[in-house]
Amino acid sequence: DTAYHSLGVHVRRVVHEGGVVWEIQLTLSLVFSLPSKDWSFKTMLGRTLVNSCPVAASTMVRVRTLEPVAESIDISPPEHTLSEHEVVFDAGNITQHKILNIFLRYKSGVVSHVPDTVPPVQAHTYISRVSSSSSGHLVTVFTNSDHVTTKVLYLQTIPWYLRTYIHTLKVEQITPTLLELTPEDLSIQLANDRSSP
Repeated sequence: DTAYHSLGVHVRRVVHEGGVVWEIQLTLSLVFSLPSKDWSFKTMLGRTLVNSCPVAASTMVRVRTLEPVAESIDISPPEHTLSEHEVVFDAGNITQHKILNIFLRYKSGVVSHVPDTVPPVQAHTYISRVSSSSSGHLVTVFTNSDHVTTKVLYLQTIPWYLRTYIHTLKVEQITPTLLELTPEDLSIQLANDRSSP
């Protein structure tokens, strides 16, 4: 259960002196709200990384943190490279007998930048259904203060395969009573099939 995730497939034609090569890059990005300062693959994902991509030239796992890594975090396994806010693990040497369970533990006395307070505005987005005839997309925006009027700017990139019809757009206030709202501004850039969302 992530706060945000994205999957990406990037295909690129690369011309070398020896000919043309097709480069395919598969990416998975996850953003978590950490339940505690210490975490591992096993605690966050429920499993370890047991193999690398069999056709990839390289398989890398990158972990980015808010704190400078070397000063504040103990890292396991020791085979990794460091930059100021990033740890990079080479997952290409995973074998049947060697799994990858990345573990990061804050050093004692280090104060994490993970906020303890609830943000003033939160948004959750759901695709409720997708079919050839209909689809549904629900965005819920929560303000965490009952007494302060809050302006919200919301930007959503909708994939080209999810048909969106603006005449069905509804903006409603749910609590304390159901009330239809009108956005101050609404700007739309149309998608191009199989190219631009």
